[in-house]
Amino acid sequence: MGECAPQWFLGLERMAGYRKSTHCSSWRRGIEALEAAIEYKNKYIQNRQKVLIDSSRILTQSEANIIKKFSSLSPSETRSILVRYFNKAITLQPKN
Repeated sequence: MGECAPQWFLGLERMAGYRKSTHCSSWRRGIEALEAAIEYKNKYIQNRQKVLIDSSRILTQSEANIIKKFSSLSPSETRSILVRYFNKAITLQPKN
């Protein structure tokens, strides 16, 4: 536009450029915030997966230990333990 344009029009052009610039930087900040939130969530999910894998491994080891102990018991000892466990489970059930 240059020198022929009225002052008020040049002011409007500058304002429009400023608004566009401000709008773009707002979008950039929003995108950066979204990227940071996604990165945080991904790290959280990875940590939860690690905890679940570790606890699963511990549970598997505990099951193996229990089976090993049960296999060393006589049939009557195994039956006695299972009956006590069954009775305990029945008494802990909620009443309807």
